[in-house]
Amino acid sequence: MKKNKKKSKFKGAVSRNAEKQNRGSQYGYLRLLKGTNIFKEEPRTRVELDIIPYVITCDNHPDIDEEYGIAVKGELWYKRPYWLHRGVGPDNQSVVCPSSVGKPCPICEYRAQLLKDGAKWDDDTVKALKPSMRNLYIVIPKNNKNYSEEPHIWDISQFLFQDKLNEEIQENEEYETFPDLEEGYTLRIRFAEGTFG
Repeated sequence: MKKNKKKSKFKGAVSRNAEKQNRGSQYGYLRLLKGTNIFKEEPRTRVELDIIPYVITCDNHPDIDEEYGIAVKGELWYKRPYWLHRGVGPDNQSVVCPSSVGKPCPICEYRAQLLKDGAKWDDDTVKALKPSMRNLYIVIPKNNKNYSEEPHIWDISQFLFQDKLNEEIQENEEYETFPDLEEGYTLRIRFAEGTFG
C-alpha cells in the first residue's frame, strides 16, 4: 500500500472508534457500559429483587409530576420508562422511540399522519407502528445462584411487570415504599411460563 504525505481522514478516527467500542456494549437496542450486569427473567422461576432508585438527571422524565415531586430532576425514582418500536426497517430492528427523551419521532409522526388520512386504529400498518412501553430498573437479585447480589439492569415491558406491580400496590398500599433505600421491600416475583419481552 502506497503512503501519501497527505493526512488520512482515518488517522486517529479508527483508534478513537475502537476505544469507543471498548467503553460500551450494545445490548440489543440499548447501549450499556462495558461490564454492565444484565438481569433477564426466565420462565417458571421465582426471584427476589431489590429495586434500587436512581437520581433523575433529565428535565423531561416520562413519569414527571412536578406537583407531587415525582420523577423530577435531582430526586430519586425507581424506573425509567421508554417507548420501543419493533420491526423497523429491512432488518426488523427494535428502536427506542425518540419521544422517550422528548424528541419528535418520525415513526410516530408517520403513524399519526396515516390516522389523520383515514387509516383505522386496527389497521395492521397502524398497529405495527405503535410503540410499546418498557421500563428499565436497577435491581439487585437476592439469594439467586445465577446472579450476584450487585446492581443489574433489568429491561421489561410495562405490561409484563409494572402493570402487575401496580395492581399489587393498589391492593396493599404499604408496599408502595418498596424502592425506598431504608424502608423498602424485597420483591418476590414469580415468572410464569410464556414469552417475556
